Amino acid sequence: MQHFSCASTSYYLDHVLHGGFPSGTITEIAGPSGCGKTQFCLTLAVLATLPVSNGGCGGTVLFIDTEGAFSAERLVEIARCRLPELFKDDDSLHQLVSNVYIDLIQTCKNLMNRLKNLEEDLISKNVRLLIVDSVASLVRKEFGSLQDGMMRRTDFLTAEAGLLKHIAETFSIPVVVTNQITTRFGITHAQSSDSSSYDKLESGDGKKTLGSSVEMDGEDTYMTAALGNTWSHCVNTRLILQFLPERRRQMLVAKSPVAPFTCFDIIIKDEGVLQDGSGVAVHPCQPQVKATEGNNRDLIAENVTQTHH
Repeated sequence: MQHFSCASTSYYLDHVLHGGFPSGTITEIAGPSGCGKTQFCLTLAVLATLPVSNGGCGGTVLFIDTEGAFSAERLVEIARCRLPELFKDDDSLHQLVSNVYIDLIQTCKNLMNRLKNLEEDLISKNVRLLIVDSVASLVRKEFGSLQDGMMRRTDFLTAEAGLLKHIAETFSIPVVVTNQITTRFGITHAQSSDSSSYDKLESGDGKKTLGSSVEMDGEDTYMTAALGNTWSHCVNTRLILQFLPERRRQMLVAKSPVAPFTCFDIIIKDEGVLQDGSGVAVHPCQPQVKATEGNNRDLIAENVTQTHH
């Protein structure tokens, strides 16, 4: 079966991920409200519909929206501004919108039923990217914090993760989900079961980070992706979006089977989510690398096309 990696919004991110978001796996984008998670997904949706020769997946996108945040107008704006040479008339934009299928789902039961009966649509519609925005909103709304609610939440997340993994592996496509951020107090990193094997490193703003968590101001206080340890182990790649001072945004590669810990600035413009040309990507064992935005699109196409053999 052919493997379909999906180009991200940044050449440098594609580089550290060895070609983009890998097929057969779950990639999570976590961050606080308003940091750009849905904008990132809309940008991915535009890129995934492109032909393979242009760095895309050459198929369609299924976008499961649990928050009502999807905007067709924003999708069109990103395509028109980011790739004006490809989306220069109404016909090309209509084709783009036709290639992005939207499911608005508002309950956990409906989400599970949709995932269980998704295979026929994946085949008939030639879906090459599945997006779930978001996995956290329904769970947080329907399951309480009491022990019984937490047990039912864990069972639901385990079943959901199993279905998403099955879809990703069976159809060899990338699955991208968004998640929210939670702040934990009074628990040290050493005590946290969310911690991965990463050593404590520094993000671009000097904050300490360990695995999938980022230390905030104050002792033993840090932010981490929501939904707990059970869900964390189901995710193959985790990207964390966070706000920085002076209205800046930063992306952290917090968990990956192939990429080192990496962070760089991003910016949201009419073209969608872009790597900030003034940002610096940081490797723990490599020199700092200045981000280059000028010929990102050609580099993305070249980098990702090599994965389609």
